[in-house]
Amino acid sequence: MLRALLLLLATAALLSGHAAAGTSSGNKPTPTCWPADRAALLGFKAGITMDTTGTLATWAGDDCCGGGWEGVACDAGTGRVVSLRLESQPGRHMAGAISPSVGGLEFLESLVIRDMGPIGGAVPDALSRLTRLQQLYLEGNALAGGVPGKVLSKMSSLRYLSLAGNRLEGPCRRSSGAFAVSSRSTSPGTASRGRSRRATGTCPAWRTST
Repeated sequence: MLRALLLLLATAALLSGHAAAGTSSGNKPTPTCWPADRAALLGFKAGITMDTTGTLATWAGDDCCGGGWEGVACDAGTGRVVSLRLESQPGRHMAGAISPSVGGLEFLESLVIRDMGPIGGAVPDALSRLTRLQQLYLEGNALAGGVPGKVLSKMSSLRYLSLAGNRLEGPCRRSSGAFAVSSRSTSPGTASRGRSRRATGTCPAWRTST
């Protein structure tokens, strides 16, 4: 009995050693997406009443980071969602609203919901939770209401923004003051450092000052 117990303990120790060696040699499995991120994405999906692009139909299963969820990109080391990119296709679009659940993607660095047309409603206040966000492109939709200055003011990492082509009203201002606006539409890698102006109106594409 004692010999059997010692053999069992030795086997367990050997298996544990192999597992540790595999981890240290870089064989760590790719992390799956965090349940909170998956829930946030499914909350967004629930707010879309129609999707003729077929993108959201791929959002199925437990792992949103395995490459099967179109438009979703994750950090390979942490398994946190860092990018959500949804753009229209010729003759195809989405309808509905941007769910506040998107604010639960707290590691998100890029959010692009572009040229979807019928996506309307207000810009959710919950987006103020996205303090790591560097790129926010919501142009070409049917978003309405006031420009969310208080929301944008909490996005301390934000560098690129476009709210053009919506039905938003009011000045493009943070609660602490106006943004600097490039005289041209900007995007990562092509940002113009041309003459800037105080932002007013309905927000063309703009780049925050650094």
